[in-house]
Amino acid sequence: MPDHFQRSQLLIDQGRYDLAEKELRQLLSAEPDYASAHGLLAVCLSEKKQHAEALKEISQAIALSPSYSGFHYIHAGILRDQNVLDAAKKAILEALRLDPEDADCYARLATIQYDQHKYTEALKSAEQGLSVDAEHVWSMNMRLLALIELGRIAEAEVEVNGTLAVAPDHPFPHTVKGWVMLHQNKHAEAMESFKEALRLKPGGEWARLGLLESLKARNGFYRLILRLDLWRSRLTTAQRFVLLALVLLPQTRALFLLLVLLVGLTKFFFTFLLWFDPYGRLALSPKQIATNKWILAILGLFAPSILLYWLTQQAGWLILIPSISAAVYCSNRLWFAKIPRDEKVKFAFLLALSIVLFLFALAFVLPPQAKTGADILAGLAGGLASLTVLGFIFGVVGLFLVKWVRLI
Repeated sequence: MPDHFQRSQLLIDQGRYDLAEKELRQLLSAEPDYASAHGLLAVCLSEKKQHAEALKEISQAIALSPSYSGFHYIHAGILRDQNVLDAAKKAILEALRLDPEDADCYARLATIQYDQHKYTEALKSAEQGLSVDAEHVWSMNMRLLALIELGRIAEAEVEVNGTLAVAPDHPFPHTVKGWVMLHQNKHAEAMESFKEALRLKPGGEWARLGLLESLKARNGFYRLILRLDLWRSRLTTAQRFVLLALVLLPQTRALFLLLVLLVGLTKFFFTFLLWFDPYGRLALSPKQIATNKWILAILGLFAPSILLYWLTQQAGWLILIPSISAAVYCSNRLWFAKIPRDEKVKFAFLLALSIVLFLFALAFVLPPQAKTGADILAGLAGGLASLTVLGFIFGVVGLFLVKWVRLI
């Protein structure tokens, strides 16, 4: 085995992907048909989020050695990272065809099926992995996740204790136990589990989100909202469609939409309040802290707006200054932040609303002699505002419905 290859393996184990990539490229410059080097290089590039190059390297490795299951396993992982789940499933099934006794392959298949919201299939795949290796931690973890999504919380609690007995220093079982405790309304125990998970792995995102929920659950009202949201998460796909059908019934439509908005806005509001909690602030992500600063700035601008309204008796001042700051914030998020497509849609709606509200307020703030064209502007802005507000409401409700009912 070449020295460059051995050194790259050690560097990958240490998470030093830049140095590992350098070793592998030196090896490939001398031996361009070294399949395993292409495979490891694909792993390095994938970890660095260079997925296009990673796919190129793993495709070359597969072309050089198509019967090696490990390359198909890596291929499936890269495709999953890109959220190309059907292709990822096809790749991992090929790996299992070549090596049906690989517990890692079953766990990766369970992970892909979990991402596809096929929880029964994910549970079966995880159990197949455990049949190959009874103490395979990844398969144990995927079984736990599937049990939670299938609403089998009591069974998950028993299983998570068994997993922790096998892997007490693995952060994921502690995270799962925290979520199990939240499902059982035991937020204090959940907080301890999330803390332990973050001690073992400080960057664990799922544990951080769980810690935020357990911190917010210290408030009695939020506990009710959280229980409602967790109950929703345990519903089957058929039950979610039945719940969504309530929107079609006039008798239940208003209550359903009210609950959806109540859950979404309450979660957002309590996340904002954590910024003022000495411990809760440490659990917020940089993105959440930045958002909270903008919200605080926008709220702070209501003070001069109220003062100007009191001095001039022009109601437009109540909207004018906050709408400017809201438009600047939305523009910043829309054009300078790397955010998902649904987030871009949301901020586009908010930006349009902020601009129209600014124009509408300006028409009222302008002095009477300057209102030659202001009446036309006010009429136009009023019409646009009505359309934008309606579009915004339907857009936000639609986004909440998609996320709440998990249709995607």
